[in-house]
Amino acid sequence: MARLLVLSRLAFAPALAQFEGVVESKNLTTDEMGATLQYPMTMWVKGEMVKIAIPAFGDNPGTTMIYRRDRKVMWTLLDSEKSYFEVLLNADRELGSDEPSGGEPRPALKKTKKTRTVLGYPCDQFVVREEDVETEFWGTKKLASLASTINHVFAGNTEEGGKGWEDEITKMGYFPLVARTRLEGKIVESSEVTRIEQRKLPAELFEVPPGYRKQGVKDVLKDGTKN
Repeated sequence: MARLLVLSRLAFAPALAQFEGVVESKNLTTDEMGATLQYPMTMWVKGEMVKIAIPAFGDNPGTTMIYRRDRKVMWTLLDSEKSYFEVLLNADRELGSDEPSGGEPRPALKKTKKTRTVLGYPCDQFVVREEDVETEFWGTKKLASLASTINHVFAGNTEEGGKGWEDEITKMGYFPLVARTRLEGKIVESSEVTRIEQRKLPAELFEVPPGYRKQGVKDVLKDGTKN
């Protein structure tokens, strides 16, 4: 699930206005046995706050994450236990690096001449090839403000600690609406935005629900001894 949150790894373009609203997507990933799993994802965006909800699929439990850049924290909600974990967001990491943590340059991201329309937005195609892996993105310049707003919250806190291909696309003013990764011609990861609605959202949506208990290291150790 390395690309579970593929739409959230976006570069920061500070000159753009902030987006507020809801983004829905359909996604596909591959488990350890090679079987494909599909799941929806809903993302709410407001100022320096982002909330992501992914329902249970396969062996993965349902997950809700609330990112609060204004408070420099991220909460992961465990709905089945009515509890949550809190993680500090990294504010120190520099943005704009095009190289992975190992120092080796990434294969070139190439813009093709192909175009298509997704959800009414004109998109250009970008492709990255590395040995038997090919990743393609379809991005639009009409939603650059959405990319800017999301990454203002996520900057320096991507899953893998490195910059994704989405970052490079967004630095060119694009927001990716479709992303697909193929291994030997077979799609193993994908994400496609299915709905974008720009509207006002209540601030309460980005708070930990009442009655949820904060878990710490001691709670994790205690649960481990029970298993």
